[in-house]
Amino acid sequence: ANKTITTGEGGMVCFKDSSVYEKAKLIRSHGFDPKNRYWHLTWGTNMRLTNMQAAIGVAQMERIEELVGAKKKIAKIYDELISGNLAGFVLQGKDTILEGDSYWLYVLEFAENVDIDGLVHYLSERGIETRRVFPPLNLQPAFQNYVLPNSSFSVSQQKFDSGICLPSSTKLKLVDQVKVIDGVKNYLIENKNSKTSKLNR
Repeated sequence: ANKTITTGEGGMVCFKDSSVYEKAKLIRSHGFDPKNRYWHLTWGTNMRLTNMQAAIGVAQMERIEELVGAKKKIAKIYDELISGNLAGFVLQGKDTILEGDSYWLYVLEFAENVDIDGLVHYLSERGIETRRVFPPLNLQPAFQNYVLPNSSFSVSQQKFDSGICLPSSTKLKLVDQVKVIDGVKNYLIENKNSKTSKLNR
């Protein structure tokens, strides 16, 4: 539901290489031989999209410029609200709206130590749904075996420690965005000495 376009679940993959396309067709359907359905030519999964989902996806693609345009407008308004209300607290990620950026999410990165979990909770109590930036993969149990000894992931850790994803629905109104930024500002004022929350594993 929070994607720029959606088919409910599942999606579309684009290819430049026809051989990769043919391999992907096998993988999406259990690796079955197209001429002998239950003969597995390779590993595979069941990633077939239903005709109904595909029809929704085609209709969504017809609106892609409208939807991405709405996301860019939301990002521009957040930029303006932040520069006027949170100067000194927030690191501005971009000086201008990038042409190729779809702004699926709008992320605030704080310049000073902020208790991100505390901020998420504070905003939630005021009817504003946010979430943390994705946790770094090296902290995730599924990837522990792949982390090399003495590896440093300081950038991803810093982004996780200092970032929060703001509401970015294409249906957001100016009044909603003002409420979000006011909520962040009020939290920062009320918790001047808060410290960054870290995920400990």
